[in-house]
Amino acid sequence: MTTANNLGKLFDLLPLHAEEGRLRNSVSEDVIISQLGSSDSATIVALFRRIFESFSLLDKHELGGGNWAFVSFPASLMARSLVAAWAVPGQRLVDEGYWEDAAFSEDQRILLHQLEAGRNRHHPTSNAMPIRFVHVAWALIRFGNVFLLHQREDKLRPDAKQYVLPGGRLRPSDCRENQPSTEILKDLSSENSCVASASLPNTLIREIEEELGLQDGIHYTFEPWRSIKPYCAVEGGGNKHALSRYEITLYAVKLTSLGETCLLNQIVADSKQLPFFTLDDLVQGKRPDGATAFIDALYQDMEGEFAELFDSIPDSSGTPYTFDKAELAVDLPSCRDMPFLRGKTGKEREVLVTLDDFEWELILFLGWCARGFSLRNVSEDVLVLGGGWVKLLNVDEVKAAKETARKLEKMDLPIVQFSGDALRLAIKPEYTYFSDQLFSYTYESSNNEGGQIDLYLKEKITRFAVLSAQQHRLNVPRNIAIVIETIHAGIDTSQVAVIRNAEKSIQKQNLDTVTKEVSRMGLRRLIKMPNNGGMSIVALNR
Repeated sequence: MTTANNLGKLFDLLPLHAEEGRLRNSVSEDVIISQLGSSDSATIVALFRRIFESFSLLDKHELGGGNWAFVSFPASLMARSLVAAWAVPGQRLVDEGYWEDAAFSEDQRILLHQLEAGRNRHHPTSNAMPIRFVHVAWALIRFGNVFLLHQREDKLRPDAKQYVLPGGRLRPSDCRENQPSTEILKDLSSENSCVASASLPNTLIREIEEELGLQDGIHYTFEPWRSIKPYCAVEGGGNKHALSRYEITLYAVKLTSLGETCLLNQIVADSKQLPFFTLDDLVQGKRPDGATAFIDALYQDMEGEFAELFDSIPDSSGTPYTFDKAELAVDLPSCRDMPFLRGKTGKEREVLVTLDDFEWELILFLGWCARGFSLRNVSEDVLVLGGGWVKLLNVDEVKAAKETARKLEKMDLPIVQFSGDALRLAIKPEYTYFSDQLFSYTYESSNNEGGQIDLYLKEKITRFAVLSAQQHRLNVPRNIAIVIETIHAGIDTSQVAVIRNAEKSIQKQNLDTVTKEVSRMGLRRLIKMPNNGGMSIVALNR
């Protein structure tokens, strides 16, 4: 008897279920096998039982007694549809070429997602087997406190996270080993692929050229940073969608000066495709503007250490900072008639440079960009690129910016640097400070537990952008609270025994808590603690 005949008889033997109500019948599995009357009847029935079970079509109680009964009328329709289709030679459930035609890509993705999500969710031991193996090379490109991401392939899917690290999946063409292609394919479709491990650098080189237009050895170098533990999820771009096992290697990228210029130009050309995310954005999984990052595999691998590990990634900039240590820190003036302060905290020296309004506003704006402050009403003549870099689109402003850089350099303050037409401060962001007139604070005592400070960064308007007001709250230990309350009371701290006796520990607490926290907002220090006592709070409007 042919397969078609067997399936035709199976269709006639299927139990019935009323379209409305619970009226139904059941059929013994043994009866079905005997009625089929074929040598492979038991195999056919066992196969279809598994198919029907996988779709939850059969009543489990009846099945336990050796009988088939459908749980509902729609379940019986599903079963009959499958058997009826397979019983007719040449019958198809989809158009011919369906799985080859890109026009059906989204339909395929939805179908595969439903099947694979269900298989993964309902696996009896919660350990469903991946059927897709993906070997990935991702590039880590960091400028200061921001990291470059790239728009994903699934950019039209509203439910998909939008951005991912530059790089992508290994292709068989990335493999340059002398093996038959079928052997390579078998190796790549497995866990811990030896071919993939050897070929991922080729993947990275190809992807960076495709996505960023950069060439290995000319524009950048790279080295492995971390291979993360396998990540399994029902995922995939477009219709490449299934329970997938991702094996991802991260590579730290170091740009050359030429590479940095080329990359910045590429970002200018397509800033939506190539956004920067701050470390805090990555920790949150999204930027304040709602752009989302697909780095779930990294969260799973690094868990609570994600922020700490990412913060250890080396900077990729090919343009080194000139002012790159605490001894070279700079305070930017809050108005054009004020001096710059340069040097280590406590040993700063004034550098007075005569600046016009454009020059002063440019320096202040570059400082805000270096620190990654929130800006609004950014001028149409300016592109904020990330990592402190900006591009001026007005030709006259570009000339003026270069003249500003020369003026500052003559005053032994070469704090503006260029990469092509892009510019930034030559001061490392953590050593870029602002004069205290840009800040205010409030203090609230917490009795014996210390106190609480709210530090405010004030709104500031320039021709380039408006600095949005910001707030940062920090808790201070009891000894620091005593110092603040003593200063507020107008009492000389050097005359207070409890402060004088604990001066060294208070200085350390101030450095480790208050100063460390306020410096994140660009303020050098809140409390001045000279070695000879007489502590004071910097001149802030409270």
